[in-house]
Order: sequence, then structure tokens, then C-alpha cells
Amino acid sequence: MKRIKGLLLSFLGIVIILAVGSWLIRYLQSLGPMALLAQSWREASNRVVLLVNGEPATEREWVIQYEELRLNPQNAAKSDHEIKVETLENVIRNKALLVEALGKGYRVNEEEARVYAEEQRKALQSPDAVPEDRAFLENFIKGLGVSEEEYWGKIAPQAYMLLLPQIHLRESLRATFQPLTFDELEAFKEKHPEWKNLAEEALALKAQEEKFQDFWEDYARDLVRKAKIEILAPDLKEIQEEALKAFEVSQTE
Repeated sequence: MKRIKGLLLSFLGIVIILAVGSWLIRYLQSLGPMALLAQSWREASNRVVLLVNGEPATEREWVIQYEELRLNPQNAAKSDHEIKVETLENVIRNKALLVEALGKGYRVNEEEARVYAEEQRKALQSPDAVPEDRAFLENFIKGLGVSEEEYWGKIAPQAYMLLLPQIHLRESLRATFQPLTFDELEAFKEKHPEWKNLAEEALALKAQEEKFQDFWEDYARDLVRKAKIEILAPDLKEIQEEALKAFEVSQTE
């Protein structure tokens, strides 16, 4: 079964579900932030706050991703300024990846997105679905003030039209990714002694995933370095230079 995991984010102001652990969902439920996320989504506008190679990001996208980071217990020690900088990094990175995916032909039409959304809905309603995941989304939809039919029939498909190209790009790169070498596996063992008792096959899978994740981050960083980034919102211009340091990009016109 395709399991929906998740905290709610937004692409162009449309709510989608991205993968995080169920532990975070349960933590968020204990805080009751579903209404806060929904309220933030409703109150934010579709005003474009930045462009990456011409691809717009709206205030809604910014606000929801900011709230996601702010509510994450792993970020409890971070200042509000640090969270805002990280939010800008994430939005820029996502837009660069989306532009790259679309440029490589990984486009998804509305019908394909609707089919995918229906698959996710059925998975969430399955007896095998995690109850916390189901309850989290149901409460969020209520907070949005829309019906489940409207969410799954209109909102989710539009979001998946933007999310799926990035998934397809990532999977296409993974399919041609070079396998782990013996030396790389040995280096991984030294780096992670806490996993020394794992079976060799399981250890190799973890090492391969870490290697690919490092590659994916470098791939995204390179895309941002080459991208034309236009920050339109005055408050985001103030943190632009700091955010771009994560990609080793100088703030130049």
C-alpha cells in the first residue's frame, strides 16, 4: 500500500502531503496545530514573493513551510530568524528542482494527478492506514473549511501536478545512480559504528541511501547556483544573502 505520511506543506498555496515520520504527526496532534496550519493557509495570499527561473512562489507557500519548520520539535532551539532563513532555503531549493523536472519533461497532467490523488485517498482510508495520519488530515481539511470531496477532487490534484515532477526526477536519477563500492561501504561502517550489528545487506542499503541523498543535495545546490533568483518581498530580501550562503551563491544581479 502506498502510505501517506505527513506534514502539510504548500506549493503555490496548495496544500500537499510530504513525507515525515509519524512521531512528528503525533507530536503535532498533541499541540493541536492543525487549525493553526489551516488558518495560516487561509490568511496568507497568493501574492508572489519570489521567482526561481521564472517559477513563482507565493506568500501561502512561504507561510505554510515556515509554520512546518517552526512546529517541528527538532527546531525548538532555533531562533525565529534561523527558521525564516531555512524556510527561504527550502522554497528556493524546491522551485529550482521543480523547474529542472519540468524542463526534463516530467510533466503531469490534471488527469494523472487526479488518479494519483485518488490512490492516496484510498490508501488513507485503508484498514492498514495509520490512524494518526488519517485524523491529522481530516482535522486539517476541516480547518480549511472545505469538504473532503473538494480537497481530493480539486486541491490535492493541483498540488500533485507540482509535486510529482520532482518525484519523477528524483527516481530517474536514482535509477541510474552508481552502486556502492567496497571502499565506500567500509567508510560508511567507520562513520556509523552504531549500526555495526546490522546485517551486511541492510547496512549496504543504508549506505547507498546516504550516498544518494548526498548526491541529491549536491544536485539541488548546483541547480540553485545556476538559477536566476528574484526576491520580491521586502522582508525576504533582508535574509536573501544569508539564505543563499547555504548554496554558496553570492547575492549579485
